[in-house]
Amino acid sequence: MVKFLSFFLTLIFFGYVSAQEVQIPQWFLNDLAENVGVWNADNSEFKSVEEPYDSYEIEWTWGIGRNSIVGRMYAYTDGEKSEDFWEFRQYWDGESQKAVVVQYGTSGVVGFGHMSLKSRGYIELVQTFSLTNGSTWKEKHLSKNENGKLTTQTFVFKNKQWEKRRFYEWFKQ
Repeated sequence: MVKFLSFFLTLIFFGYVSAQEVQIPQWFLNDLAENVGVWNADNSEFKSVEEPYDSYEIEWTWGIGRNSIVGRMYAYTDGEKSEDFWEFRQYWDGESQKAVVVQYGTSGVVGFGHMSLKSRGYIELVQTFSLTNGSTWKEKHLSKNENGKLTTQTFVFKNKQWEKRRFYEWFKQ
């Protein structure tokens, strides 16, 4: 009887906890699914001696449980693929009830921020980046994914306002 009662109470507890769980928003799940794959962006507009890359690629794969994605970014120069210089993780944080993106760069830079759905299907990502020496800065990306084309506009927070930076069109390979 004690085992049965213990089992029954455990079932009730887990049923209560499950009923209280907030579901991951559909817009975020859709964004994850749409992003999985390899995306390429032309870099000819920004190509220079310091940045010799012809194009960039981001490769997104499913994370454990298919409720997060893991990414890596690299470049191509004269058909040769570079080493990865960014790693990403995109997931839903149950505690804050927000979509999170964390990225790690080769120089020890880390970016952490939240995504949100904006009007007309745009997704906004605001991140704080930090270097190992403690310096920080804020960046924002506005992106829209339509029919295998992802547009991204980058902004940096400077002088108490958002300044436009690079714009890329990414195409799913």
